[in-house]
Amino acid sequence: MATTISQLMNAPEAERSYRELVGQLLEFHKREAKPEWWFQFKRAEMSLEELIEDSECIGGLERDASELPFADKRSLVHTFSFPPQDFKMRKGDRPRRTSLEREPVGEIFDLDESARRIQLKLGPSGPPLGDALSLMPEPPFDDKILRAAIYPLRSPRRTPSSRSARNGVGRW
Repeated sequence: MATTISQLMNAPEAERSYRELVGQLLEFHKREAKPEWWFQFKRAEMSLEELIEDSECIGGLERDASELPFADKRSLVHTFSFPPQDFKMRKGDRPRRTSLEREPVGEIFDLDESARRIQLKLGPSGPPLGDALSLMPEPPFDDKILRAAIYPLRSPRRTPSSRSARNGVGRW
């Protein structure tokens, strides 16, 4: 960190603001995702009561024996009921099973909050759902592509000339 700051301070005046911005962006996405990843692992170890209290999760799903799984294209749609709770998940979300493996459980096909019923659409290659499970949100967005795009900018060779930077042109 000290080396980076000294390089920034020794940079020509025209490059300082550019280098400072790139320096701040280099690890921004990784830092932003860390708390979300911590919660992913914490939720994998939560008790059923804690999952029901966590508004990011849906805890205590039990298979609805009155509805058999039905086909939707090549996938199967499974119906579950759950106890009363507040949650943020919506139709179309792709939650994970609350286990250390955090296996995908497909897509939320339908969600009826008043009847406390959820339908999960699982493809043929998905792991079996079982009769009881809890759901947590999908992991944070994979930002490797964003970070890979920013890292080459740290090199002074790629710094735009002061004229092209003022005109908003040039290769960054």
